[in-house]
Amino acid sequence: MTKYFLLTLCLFTISCKSSTDSNGTQSQGVIMPLAVGNMWAYTDHFYGNGSVSTSTTDTLRLVSKISLGADTACLSPEETYFINRAEGLWSRLFFADTLKLIAKYPASQGEIFGHDSFVLTSESSPDPIDSGVADIIVDSTNAAVTVPAGNYSCYKYKADYYDSKHVIISRENTYYSVNVGLIKRDRYMLDSATQILKLRQSDQLTKVDLH
Repeated sequence: MTKYFLLTLCLFTISCKSSTDSNGTQSQGVIMPLAVGNMWAYTDHFYGNGSVSTSTTDTLRLVSKISLGADTACLSPEETYFINRAEGLWSRLFFADTLKLIAKYPASQGEIFGHDSFVLTSESSPDPIDSGVADIIVDSTNAAVTVPAGNYSCYKYKADYYDSKHVIISRENTYYSVNVGLIKRDRYMLDSATQILKLRQSDQLTKVDLH
């Protein structure tokens, strides 16, 4: 059967804990603190046959600030731009033309705040055969997440990708903790043999250093 692979994935889609009040609602702040010198370290686990097949490490570091229109943006060494606005966290990859809202905050559960898409190819050819399209939704505002860096209460953002036949082929869940940033990202792909979404990659926060 045909195996599908991602060519591009536009959703970019990343030690203090976020504070909560007595009913578990997160306090006001920013979904990702932006300051030169801030650093987030992750372990990225890749899964095959139901278990971790390999792991790598990845680091996001903010190294400079620039003016971007009316905004002040923080940049990574790869020239990814990050901006906090009233709607939440916006980002722009170095090759992109426009900013994109990647983490809505504040937000309500069930709120749709964006759309995303990617191109599908077969294993044997790079030629596009279909595409995956998703709405980006606020799935939870108080999801409990445990990673090597600790325990966090998170906003969970979910994107379910459907092909042209409206068959779900991929899912991405991202978890952000207020005043901390990206805690975890899980990517699922449709297994062609079982037609079940299976976890393929999990990026987990291992260390955070905020200034």
